[in-house]
Amino acid sequence: MRKFSIVAIALACAGAPACHHEEPASPGNGPDPQPLPMNGPRVCVEPGDCPDMGQSPAPDMAGPWSPPPPGPSCAAQTFDMTVTRSKPNIHIVLDRSGSMSLDADGAVPTGSETAKWEDLASTLTSILDTYGDKANEWGMSLFPTTTTYHSCVAGDIAVPLAAPTTAIPQIKSAIGMYNRSNLLAYNGFTPTTAAIQGVVDNVALGDGSRNNYVVLMTDGLPNCTGSPETGVTPLIASLYAQSPSVRTFVIGFGSETAPDPIASQATNPALLNDWAVAGHTDLPGPTKYYQAADAASLGAAFQDIVLGVAACTFNVSTMPPDPTLVVGYIDGMAIASDPVNGYTYDAATQSLTFHGTSCQQLQNESTAQVKIVYGCPPDDAPSP
Repeated sequence: MRKFSIVAIALACAGAPACHHEEPASPGNGPDPQPLPMNGPRVCVEPGDCPDMGQSPAPDMAGPWSPPPPGPSCAAQTFDMTVTRSKPNIHIVLDRSGSMSLDADGAVPTGSETAKWEDLASTLTSILDTYGDKANEWGMSLFPTTTTYHSCVAGDIAVPLAAPTTAIPQIKSAIGMYNRSNLLAYNGFTPTTAAIQGVVDNVALGDGSRNNYVVLMTDGLPNCTGSPETGVTPLIASLYAQSPSVRTFVIGFGSETAPDPIASQATNPALLNDWAVAGHTDLPGPTKYYQAADAASLGAAFQDIVLGVAACTFNVSTMPPDPTLVVGYIDGMAIASDPVNGYTYDAATQSLTFHGTSCQQLQNESTAQVKIVYGCPPDDAPSP
């Protein structure tokens, strides 16, 4: 396992010099409105926001002066904080409906063609074998949860959250119970709302010392409680709103969830976009969720998610006053705020995640140093 050098996070204001003042050393100095001695901690403010001691009448300095928050032209100031990276908790929610017995184009597989469930089983087994130790705990839900014909029952947890050595064998065993033949025989529906409700009700994603995630993979739209079924989005939003916050990744698999679906297949990719946005894991571009057309792209989606949350996400100990003024550095170089190849900051979880080439750099360089600063955008910070 690679190790990374993680240095202190800093709250910093850097940029063009602005008006400098220091916090008053003490509150008011009696009825005589003389300027207070300014020998407290330095602060940085916008030009023109400093009290003008030469104005008439003189400003009221009988109490402590509270400077405004930092802006784009601050003076230099640094506050040391700590940055940590902990293994996350990941609960996967897998579509086990009858359509998973078909191939990625929605047809009955023939010859050497594989069913979507077979692609999922081999892909997820490989991901768990390769990256399973990067999570603190794994768990899994399957939907529907019963094998009765056209079942809409869901909500049970197939594998409760547990350490990788315990959970991974159980996940593999549960997946291995199904194949294209019995899935086709059961021909279960897609009760996505009930499945996510089960996560909300029954999965213990409450570890505040770690980031917590749900990974939802489906090959089609919910079809058990309305058409279209709209209950998933508010449930995913409720997971994000809880404390600690839980983010939800969404993977669509096959032609039915594609942005340009086969015309004869019922689809609504905008609904999957809504889920990703509600889960605060939306990707840049018009398709906000991960869309996989085959086993290879399904594996790439799982790998990107697992490595992104395990190797490339860092937590800060204190909530920055302005989340837009957080900047990430790798090996002393400021990285652009960019969800493709830079970084994003999530205020609810107080975590910064590097993406794309930036994340790959962290994975490939065992000695990479990460620093995160808060304050005014530094002179060397690239534009998004």
